[in-house]
Amino acid sequence: MSALVSFIGLGEMLALCSAVTFATSQVLIRLGMQTATPIATAFIINGVVSVFGLAVSLYRGTLLDSGWMPLF
Repeated sequence: MSALVSFIGLGEMLALCSAVTFATSQVLIRLGMQTATPIATAFIINGVVSVFGLAVSLYRGTLLDSGWMPLF
């Protein structure tokens, strides 16, 4: 993996991962809106993003070092 990052570059690799993640989320949002209301879809998306973000920050150890103002 480090050979790929050194060949492509870290910024380009992060941009590609971000684009793939965004495209996947857009497809899942459209699929969710076919069977649910827009409000329910928004709550589900925000809930998943919040849980994932909190899990990553807890794993990296930055959640416990944060103050309350950046969280809210």
